[in-house]
Amino acid sequence: MYDSRYPRLTVISPGSMLKRAEVEAGTESLRSTGHQVRWMPHLFTGDRLSHLAAPAADRAADLEAAWLSPDTDAILCARGGGGSAQLLPLLDWEKLRRRPDLPLIGYSDITALHFGMLKMGVGLPVVAPMLGLYQESLADGYAARAWQAAFSGGVRRVELPPGDQLTFYRKGSVTALPVSGNITVAASLCGTGFLPSPRGRIVLLEDVDERVSRLDRLLTQLAMNGFFEDCAGIVFGQFTDCDSPLEEQQELCARATAWTKGPVCSGFPFGHQLPFTVLNLRQQLCISSDGI
Repeated sequence: MYDSRYPRLTVISPGSMLKRAEVEAGTESLRSTGHQVRWMPHLFTGDRLSHLAAPAADRAADLEAAWLSPDTDAILCARGGGGSAQLLPLLDWEKLRRRPDLPLIGYSDITALHFGMLKMGVGLPVVAPMLGLYQESLADGYAARAWQAAFSGGVRRVELPPGDQLTFYRKGSVTALPVSGNITVAASLCGTGFLPSPRGRIVLLEDVDERVSRLDRLLTQLAMNGFFEDCAGIVFGQFTDCDSPLEEQQELCARATAWTKGPVCSGFPFGHQLPFTVLNLRQQLCISSDGI
């Protein structure tokens, strides 16, 4: 799926740990498609908090070393999980600016790193399947086409999976750069100095395993911190395993019309399940109630 412009992929675990067998399987799949893959040393070392791949300092060191290595064309996160935000105050952002176009590929908890990169003006955040989902995304095919579209240049109108359509709560059309991420992780960055301004951007949000009541609280927190001020529009993706009626999810999305003058919609193919699209946060998107 990841194309020939990034043949050498370096795998890191910035948050939680992926099982070794899954890392090996994903690595084998990548190598079978012609990629060179190397692992950073702290994928499996563990931490006293069992959900983390390694202590924060070691995970940050892995990210910096991978980023600055001439053998890295792109950084691929093994998984998200939790803990990526712990790296933000530990990274030497000035050093990372030496490679302004280096892609860092991930989603979910990797939102913390992507938002930090946007805030600090560093690197290329790419929202795409991680190593743990690579085999499934290959078989799906949609993600592979989405990857090509995300690096095709120009303004992008995202291909929707067959049978899918967007539900608009405020109609309109907008073309702008996206800022996309997980709602829970985005809210956790309020007050940290690493929450980027979405001024003039399309905000795309998703979440997993959260009830609507909690999502409502988190979105309110973001709104009260000014996150939606002057954004170009709001697009909701998947609410995977969110144990609430569809009507409540739709009402949550509808209330977002109070936060922006731009279009607001849901049903975008982005989140924690296939098929979901690939988002290059430096490529403009066109969102329109007249067709996408």
